[in-house]
Amino acid sequence: MVTLAQQGQGVFGLQGRPNQTISFATVTVQADDSAKLSIRLADGNNIAFAGQQTRKTADEIVLNLTSSGNADAQGPANIRYGLNNSILSISANGTLDGQPFFIQFSGQQASTQPPVAPPAAGAVVCTGQMQNGWQYRTEVANQRFTEIRWEQSGAESTVSALRFYRNNAQGQPVYRGSFRAATELALVDLSGGNPRPGSQISIGVEEWGWSRGNCR
Repeated sequence: MVTLAQQGQGVFGLQGRPNQTISFATVTVQADDSAKLSIRLADGNNIAFAGQQTRKTADEIVLNLTSSGNADAQGPANIRYGLNNSILSISANGTLDGQPFFIQFSGQQASTQPPVAPPAAGAVVCTGQMQNGWQYRTEVANQRFTEIRWEQSGAESTVSALRFYRNNAQGQPVYRGSFRAATELALVDLSGGNPRPGSQISIGVEEWGWSRGNCR
């Protein structure tokens, strides 16, 4: 069994409700890979998620969240950990009873270690081009994609709003939207919910085909 715990600071967001501050987090993984992720909010309430460990390396654990109490939950959680079972950071997003949520947490480290700062909103930008010449650009905010900006020489630029749809069988978040309210499109976060420089996205537009974009 692996147990990680850490004080720190973060944000829990649930669609339709104000964001709440996280002050403490714990992660427990059993021998059968069943796992629990618990966050303590600044008001003293705890939110606990259950799920399954899907990957573990020397410094990262990836969970597939499946429930929160009696509520259904779906989404990946990426936990970076360090010495003495400390949590360096947690990034998660998905749905809770059908409503999109996200968790962004940075553990408070000892003074002998440099602080781990969460990525700044909009710091990660993903770009690419469809086969028909339309170029796209989308920024990451709180580990989520909210819109795509389209540009093409000789055409008026446009913006497609995105909504989180679900995670696919590989645990990759899928977002849906439309081009000029007429053509359906989808964005797949190939990072598994932790977009960062070097990761990729896949964008598919009805009748246009698919394109692979790079994040920086």
